[in-house]
Amino acid sequence: MTIEKLKDKIKEKFNLDCQVEVGLVKILVPKESWGTLAEFLRFEAEFNYFSFITAVDRKEKFEMVARVENLEEKTACEFTTEILPNETLSTLSELWEGAVWQEREVFDLFGIKFENHPDLKRILLPEDYTGYPLKKEFPLDKHYEPYR
Repeated sequence: MTIEKLKDKIKEKFNLDCQVEVGLVKILVPKESWGTLAEFLRFEAEFNYFSFITAVDRKEKFEMVARVENLEEKTACEFTTEILPNETLSTLSELWEGAVWQEREVFDLFGIKFENHPDLKRILLPEDYTGYPLKKEFPLDKHYEPYR
């Protein structure tokens, strides 16, 4: 599917505007449509490669960004949503296996939970660690338990 066709299909199906760059479509998606859009990208648009998912702490909310690619067409799609600190987000691991570890990393460092994730637990820090080091509220001048 060409970039222009993809843009039109997303507008038609989700009523979302896309920003188009060379080989890249960027979409700001409401939280409620995150999983549905991802499903569309995986199966209808054939974005079969999961590149990354990450979060940005904006203090009052989190910005979630995921990137998937269609390697045959040499196209990519970045889709972004915003969630509040206590909200959860649909997992992408059911669609792309590569999301399993990266969602665990986001959970470990930001505390963001993913609904229906198969193994959501800390990946870098010890299980009994308290706090989330990439949140803006994380104090850099004190030790968190367990301090090793």
